[in-house]
Amino acid sequence: MKLTCEKTILADAVAVCIHAVSAKSSIAALEGLLITTGEHSASLCGYNFKTAIQRSFDATIVEAGTAVISARILSDIVRRLPNDTVEISVDEKMMATIRSGATEFNLMATPAREYPDLPDVDAVAGASLQSKVLRDLLLDEPHVREHFSKIQECA
Repeated sequence: MKLTCEKTILADAVAVCIHAVSAKSSIAALEGLLITTGEHSASLCGYNFKTAIQRSFDATIVEAGTAVISARILSDIVRRLPNDTVEISVDEKMMATIRSGATEFNLMATPAREYPDLPDVDAVAGASLQSKVLRDLLLDEPHVREHFSKIQECA
């Protein structure tokens, strides 16, 4: 796997997904972020059996693949990188290299097969509401009104 992306985009994706990562788990892969590459984008996923957060971001994909990298270490590295462009590569021996300018970090990755599958979310179980309808429903409930008194319409 090999990808190149902007540091700020990667840092934002890591910051969002890390909230669903287990600090300590009996499954080591859950302490990491699953990196998956598509044709023109990549995605990060954090999961702790209760919450899953997945975030896609624009990237130049040189070689497709998936791997799990320690969330804490990846977050620390990305924050400290000097340049605007970041290159992440993982070889067949699961050695991850994170490079930006002259700075390079090497760490062991975990095979994606060790990352648990996310549960399938049944599309029938979802709902779609216009923002105004949801806002009105929430604000009609007295016990909810005080918590959401500053809801602004987004659409």
